[in-house]
Amino acid sequence: MLLLCFLPLAALAGKDARPSLYIPEGQLLSQPVTVYVANTNLTEDSQPVLLLTGLHAITKPNESEEIRWLPIVVAPGQDWTEVAAGKTISRDGTMLIFDLSGFSVPWFKAAIRLNPSLSWNSATTNQNSSLTTLFGHSVYLGRIWAAVFWTFIVVGALVAGICWWSYQKKGSPVYLISGEDGYLSLWRTQLVAWTLAVGSLVFCFGLIHLEVPHIPETLVALMGMSVATGGFSSMTARSQRRAQLRDGVALKRNPESPHLSDLISSYSSAFHEVELSVPKAQMVFWTGVILVLFIAKSLLIGGLWEVPWEMVALTGVSQIGYISDKAAKPHSAQARPAHPKNESAGK
Repeated sequence: MLLLCFLPLAALAGKDARPSLYIPEGQLLSQPVTVYVANTNLTEDSQPVLLLTGLHAITKPNESEEIRWLPIVVAPGQDWTEVAAGKTISRDGTMLIFDLSGFSVPWFKAAIRLNPSLSWNSATTNQNSSLTTLFGHSVYLGRIWAAVFWTFIVVGALVAGICWWSYQKKGSPVYLISGEDGYLSLWRTQLVAWTLAVGSLVFCFGLIHLEVPHIPETLVALMGMSVATGGFSSMTARSQRRAQLRDGVALKRNPESPHLSDLISSYSSAFHEVELSVPKAQMVFWTGVILVLFIAKSLLIGGLWEVPWEMVALTGVSQIGYISDKAAKPHSAQARPAHPKNESAGK
């Protein structure tokens, strides 16, 4: 009875100790591809060879699927983690690196699904060698420039449609990121910029991954802060407009089309002229820096870059300064970055 109870546990332990082939999902063919063999320490003398075959329900195999790829690095005694069924598993064994940049893929494909198999020579008890072959789960290997091309097409079509609808409603798509007074809104511009950056990269890397890429918490926090800043800004603007109506001050709209300079300027009620805003300029600066870093780092690593929390905190500080500066403005002229020539013409 005890033997029958422990047989399943022994079988499970033996199964876990078997060699297994693991290739991380979504690697790029233009970069060295990493392959792991668990519970086995291979060396260059083992002569490991990788074979990649595609799934061909309609298409025909290409010449690259007949190539036996040799590793450029064989490193035994390595540790790594795998994600299986939503759980993280620690493994140890051999890490192999292959140069698959010569693998032939049709120009229009952002990724190709392949079935991997790894073979090597293993010594037997009588010093003779035998061929051992491992088969792994099918994996997606991507091509970044093809993914960028299709991202440009799809996201560009969506943006063009939104801009066309905005043009039909207001005569210009720039009013989509403008406030009720007709001037460019900083928080709306920031929210649109982050939406385009994150949405484009999620679509891009979604093309070369089997699953949708994980969105880091810092990106969610950055977009959430933009929404929160917009909420506080809108509440402040509505409160000041009610105060204007109560004091009998006429509400004015921008007589011209919005300008980019609206993002770093505000209207001074004391001097009746446009003044530059340091909090707005600081908010524009940090947004631009983090956006450029996010796009560049994500393209380099082949996934969404997790923005450091320190940079998120700096962005939050700049947004607090922007909200505080806006709330401190006199209600009689808040959010009216009028141009000097318009003021003089009105007089």
